Order: sequence, then C-alpha cells, then structure tokens
Amino acid sequence: MFFLLLRVYRGLPQSYYQKALLSNGVTSALRLHQRMPQFQFSREYLSRLFLEDSAHYLFYSLIFVTGPPVSSILTCLFFIQKHC
Repeated sequence: MFFLLLRVYRGLPQSYYQKALLSNGVTSALRLHQRMPQFQFSREYLSRLFLEDSAHYLFYSLIFVTGPPVSSILTCLFFIQKHC
C-alpha cells in the first residue's frame, strides 16, 4: 500500500521524461532567441536559423516529446546541455 501511495505522489516516469524534454526545448529556444536577430520572413533568415545548433536541439526536443519514453534520448540531452 505504501509503495502505491508513493508512486502516486511521485508521478509517472513519462511525465518526468516530458518535463526533461520540454525544459531542454525552452532552454534551446531562449538560447536561439539570444543569438538570432529580429525576425524577418526571408530566405536568409531561415537559412541562418537552420545553421544554429540551438534550432536543431529545439526541433529534437519537440519531435521526441510526443513519443514514448526512451532513456537514450535523455542521455543525448545530457551531452547536448553539457557541450553548449
């Protein structure tokens, strides 16, 4: 019974997985916002956007947040945050 109550209060592992991916996405979005100039709807702006590593990390987080939890993805996120 205690184990069941502890599990309910601690939350589901999938919610922790999603929180980790969303926090990485927010961090990447903030970093991208700091590095990019003011938004312009042009080909040059989009090409510069896709050259930024932060944009790739943001897309990575958004793609995997909707899928099932895979621990290897969180390992990659750890190395991404470590090297930025």
